[in-house]
Amino acid sequence: MKKFVFAAVATVISAQSFASEGNLRFVAVDNSPFSSICVIAAEQGVAAARKSAPREFNQDIKCNGQAISQFARQFRADAPVQASNVVYQFVVADERPESMLCKQAVSAGVESLGLTRRQMDGIFCNGVRLTSFAKAYQAN
Repeated sequence: MKKFVFAAVATVISAQSFASEGNLRFVAVDNSPFSSICVIAAEQGVAAARKSAPREFNQDIKCNGQAISQFARQFRADAPVQASNVVYQFVVADERPESMLCKQAVSAGVESLGLTRRQMDGIFCNGVRLTSFAKAYQAN
């Protein structure tokens, strides 16, 4: 048992040191189906692990001391990446005056339109009120 604990810890330490380089490689410490499930969960996700061993799989499986879902999220290469600087590019889909107003409101602000609040309330951009649309997508 001590051998297993040491091997599992060594795997985590080596996996974390490679994580910064993007060279993750998972190795099962034994031939048990649970080790294989953990490796598959880390590489391909929990759904793939569930498909690979439906009889042995359950949500209570621990991989290196973590719940399998948490373990998989931690190491998945295709996990969603949070973008810190999102840049939107707006293209006017048609030549309608309202479409042009939507683009102008985003690029130059609603004040540049020279419209009253009441006039702006009747204009929608992609199904959203003009003022809300401009506020949501205007560059800071």
